[in-house]
Amino acid sequence: MSKYQQIVVYFVPVTELLLDVRVFNMELSYLSYIENVKVEIYKSDILIKTGYTDATGTYKTYLEAGDYVIVLSKEGYNTVTKTETLTRNTELMVNLPTKLSYVGATGLVQLFMGDHVANPIIIAISKTSTKGMRNTSTIISIPSVTII
Repeated sequence: MSKYQQIVVYFVPVTELLLDVRVFNMELSYLSYIENVKVEIYKSDILIKTGYTDATGTYKTYLEAGDYVIVLSKEGYNTVTKTETLTRNTELMVNLPTKLSYVGATGLVQLFMGDHVANPIIIAISKTSTKGMRNTSTIISIPSVTII
């Protein structure tokens, strides 16, 4: 019996690539990762994968090289759609803007936080509400506003 053993190693070509999606919200001047964001991945208009982000705002999956449409959604946030061409392992960082609703004397106003970070237009909004016996005031700085 020989003291050496023969080990045969087979290398399998990698056919799937890692897609590492990180979802965060960058409002109020700090970054916070968002848990339980629904991630839908489409190839040629066919839904091929669905999952949710974890506590660190991360969703990981393996896909073949190609073109994909990735839809990210969660209640209280705007839905974001990204188109990606995977040719190698990819980390996709996505800012998921908050969808805010305010009810005032004139009705409902919905404010959408924009997905653009560079050269934002800063608008401050003050909202006063009554909670219990005291009034609270909130000032929110946002990159863009759409009133519908």
